[in-house]
Amino acid sequence: MEDEAAKLARQVARVRGRFHELMAITYEKAIDYLEEDDFATQLKPADVVQILKLHRETVHKLAGSETDTPGGNATVHWSEDEQRELEAILDEIDTEEGSNEGEENVEDSEDDAD
Repeated sequence: MEDEAAKLARQVARVRGRFHELMAITYEKAIDYLEEDDFATQLKPADVVQILKLHRETVHKLAGSETDTPGGNATVHWSEDEQRELEAILDEIDTEEGSNEGEENVEDSEDDAD
């Protein structure tokens, strides 16, 4: 009985090792494919949506978080420093968008004047 258990344990270890090897190879090939230049040009909007869904599901499962907000989104707990940094980044983005819109309006009015 002990010999059989040891034999099964070795088989399980071999299978587990092979599985990890195959996962590493697959991961490497997937990354190589994603880094190719023509990948983005062949991407369809439905593909992007599917990738985002898979990413969200994976992050949710790996985080082990529970959905306790409306819409099923996981609650994110920010420290005060992280919250201040996030607000600074969002303010910077809003400022850049505002200046870009102003530049576009000036260009549009110049085109209209021609």
